[in-house]
Amino acid sequence: MFKHTEHISNKDRLAQTRALLDFGLAEVCSGIEMIQAAKMANNRALAAGFIRHALDEYRHAQIFNHISTTVAKRYGLVGLNRYLSLNAYDKRYLDRSAFLFEKMSLGQFSIFVHISENHAATHFCKIIEKNNIFNNEEIDQLKSILED
Repeated sequence: MFKHTEHISNKDRLAQTRALLDFGLAEVCSGIEMIQAAKMANNRALAAGFIRHALDEYRHAQIFNHISTTVAKRYGLVGLNRYLSLNAYDKRYLDRSAFLFEKMSLGQFSIFVHISENHAATHFCKIIEKNNIFNNEEIDQLKSILED
């Protein structure tokens, strides 16, 4: 899945590192949605599941951010900006008017989350496979996110 490539331009490295930061932002926003769903759930077990999902999302975001920082230092990449909360709205990861669980039934929300997770994993693989700028430890961490 992950290929090592010797000749990667800094432009490509920067693009991949920015993609990791973007995935990190998406994971944080997903965690926010899960916490909101937990607050609104009428069932304790369901709420606990949403909280566990949120914790996974926050852990994934931390991994993406850590790897992007490490890669940027390793290759001397400049021009990377940490995400701002405003970007969550600009990129439409969060809706200012309502949380997903407020707009959807439980069934719709569950289907949306499932489809979104699958789409994100597919998109993530395509971005990462372009050129591999990661060391073996980072690859293992990224694979662990895909397994989650």
